[in-house]
Amino acid sequence: MTPPNATATSRQAPVGGYAAPTADPTGSLPAGRPIGARTVLPAAVPGDGWERRVRSTTVPIVVGAVGLAALGTVQLIPNRISMEHQLTNASQSALRAAGIDGLTVTFSGRDAVLHGQIRVPGTALRALTVVRGVDGVRVVRSDLTPGGSSSPTTAPVRRVQPRELIATVASGTVTLTGSVPNARARAALVAAASEVFGPGAVLDQLTVEPGAAAPDAPALTELLTAFGAQTTGAIIDLSGNRLTLTGTVPSPQAHTAVIEAATRFGGNAGRIVDQLSIAPTVSADELQKSLDALATITFRASSTTLTLHSKAVVRRAARVLLDGPDFRISIQGHTDNQGSHATSLPLSEARAEAVRDRLVALGVDPARLLTAGLGESKPLAANDTPEHRSLNRRVDLVVLP
Repeated sequence: MTPPNATATSRQAPVGGYAAPTADPTGSLPAGRPIGARTVLPAAVPGDGWERRVRSTTVPIVVGAVGLAALGTVQLIPNRISMEHQLTNASQSALRAAGIDGLTVTFSGRDAVLHGQIRVPGTALRALTVVRGVDGVRVVRSDLTPGGSSSPTTAPVRRVQPRELIATVASGTVTLTGSVPNARARAALVAAASEVFGPGAVLDQLTVEPGAAAPDAPALTELLTAFGAQTTGAIIDLSGNRLTLTGTVPSPQAHTAVIEAATRFGGNAGRIVDQLSIAPTVSADELQKSLDALATITFRASSTTLTLHSKAVVRRAARVLLDGPDFRISIQGHTDNQGSHATSLPLSEARAEAVRDRLVALGVDPARLLTAGLGESKPLAANDTPEHRSLNRRVDLVVLP
């Protein structure tokens, strides 16, 4: 061990593996240690050279990786800002096109937040629906407040108006959006729409929100029936006590029926906003094509009872017939071959009468409706399987010149 008071000369680097002799002019060496004795330096730590080489290689790699990451981040920032700017402009334009003013939209990536005050009941749900429909938007949240309030809320303002429902009718289907108080009310509205459009033709986008008031499901069935499954581009927008109707109806008679049904559904005729237009009257050929496009009206075996699906078909047929009030209709009943001619003919006549009675109950002028029973004489398919026979137990609607 080197004494603490040893001079710097005793720590010189070894020459040829040993310490060079040095003089001690101060006489400070401890007793018993001759001048020129070897001073042993600490041994080299194994691996020092390898570690220095690794460090010399690793540092440039790390620096390069950090540089690439920084460069990628710098390039992504303008792209994200550009995307958010485009989504903001598209959303604001969509809101203006929908007649919704005074609200702003901000984006973080593809996630939108709506800001502003709601002064007209129903605007919150409409605005959320509009922005959700903008291409590229992933999530829409609400930071809207009721008019005159400055406290934000994290959900659409639905307590301001208890009833919110939008039914969009297009090409034989209906989409339901809005809020209902519970699952039972939700199921009732879906069933009401299915009664008109048939199973599988209703897109349910309703949400359950305790405290919301349920729209009148039977009145919705009546209103959708008045529009008819053949209507395209119709929107029923119930927001609080205001009911807005947009789209095209096929005739003045259909328009009158829709407004009357809307009064019962909305509960107040003074709150109905009528934005409907009337299409030109259809020709006989067009009316027949519309009837042929409907599903077949079928019955249970050996009875005049319509199948559940066919009840909805008859409602659609009634709407189509009301769109062509100047044409008479032949209601032709048919059977399969499972009975005798003596039983099949009266059964087919009874089936035609059952459809006629249902059409009259739905508003079709009885003077326009003629009935005929054809028995098993004109099958649609061979009577060789239960499925084929079910097709032959039917009623056809034929437009007369």
